[in-house]
Amino acid sequence: MERAKRGTPRTDFRGGDRLGVGLLLEARAATRSARARAVGEVREALLDLYAEIGCLILRAAGPGEKGRRRLPSVIAGLARPLSRLYGESFGAANLARMARFGAAYPGARERAGLRGLGWDRIGALLELGEAKERARYAEACLREGWSAERLAREVARRGLVASPSRASGGVFTPPPEPALDREGAAFLGCAGAAGDARERLVGRLEAFLLGSGAGLALCERSRRFQVGEDFFELDLLFFHRGLRRLLAVVALTEVGSGALKDPLSMALLWLERNLRLPGEEAPVGLLLEPSPGPEAPALRGLDGTVLPWHRGGLPPKAVLAAFYARAREEAVRPDPWQG
Repeated sequence: MERAKRGTPRTDFRGGDRLGVGLLLEARAATRSARARAVGEVREALLDLYAEIGCLILRAAGPGEKGRRRLPSVIAGLARPLSRLYGESFGAANLARMARFGAAYPGARERAGLRGLGWDRIGALLELGEAKERARYAEACLREGWSAERLAREVARRGLVASPSRASGGVFTPPPEPALDREGAAFLGCAGAAGDARERLVGRLEAFLLGSGAGLALCERSRRFQVGEDFFELDLLFFHRGLRRLLAVVALTEVGSGALKDPLSMALLWLERNLRLPGEEAPVGLLLEPSPGPEAPALRGLDGTVLPWHRGGLPPKAVLAAFYARAREEAVRPDPWQG
């Protein structure tokens, strides 16, 4: 008997057992429905909590210009004990965003249009000053199933001028099955399936680069860092012995995931400020994308300069790009029962 492919579930429904297949489909539908309800309830509870904390912060700071001057000290004083108790989601940068969120959406009525959106999308909406504008982008995000990166790009270019239904040409794109984002998973104290898939992808990439003979030494993996009010994630950090400099690796899993700020540029800026030691050359970065351009991947410097690829001793660009595409497909393989 042919062995089942790894990662593909086997069932005992053989010989066209329609009753068994029907039972499986019903159980699958019930499971998906329960997941969707649970994710929706977690997201709604999280937004209610963040709005409440934001309003508490604003109330403690006080009104007017005096309150605006006090706000940073109130946030800093609250962030220290809260982040120790509940993790980095309650750090100063996120508390500052909660304060903005509480000011923009103080009540349940104002937040009604956000039902179904995760906290990762709220940050982009807060870049919009007008409540009507935020409502239009929130509606378009929900209707079209936009990712956080797509929403951030749309907000950055302010390209949504028509109503969402007319802008989409009447074509409805159903969103994917709801899944917990990083904030929701952290709120519940679990990693989440998306985090597991990314761990597999980063693990494959780490093994490939360490085995490439480029003279790399692993320093850190999945390092989250902060620049200004924003958090970013550095997937892999190596020390390149030949170049005598840090090498940052950022792996994007979605086409055009640049969002409002380039994660690789932010990583290089943070490394230059915090981890570069005397005698080391300036750090360089490697950005891996699902659909790379003709010159990608490339070794980029902080000032935008591109180092000659052969100096890095890395595998040929085509080999690395092909490996990354294959590793991404294997790590983020969809549920075989979907579709």
